Amino acid sequence: MAGFLLHVLGAAAIASLVVTGVMAYEGSLQLAGHSKQQRNKSRDRSNSDPPEM
Repeated sequence: MAGFLLHVLGAAAIASLVVTGVMAYEGSLQLAGHSKQQRNKSRDRSNSDPPEM
């Protein structure tokens, strides 16, 4: 039981580190201005799609 709890806590800690790293990476991209271009591309793509009925 204790081993299982350690395994779950370890997995949660790793997942939290990964999420933190991804958020920091996205933040650095926003500072560099790259994410604006990606947002505009995805917005243009969604505008060209026909509206779903």
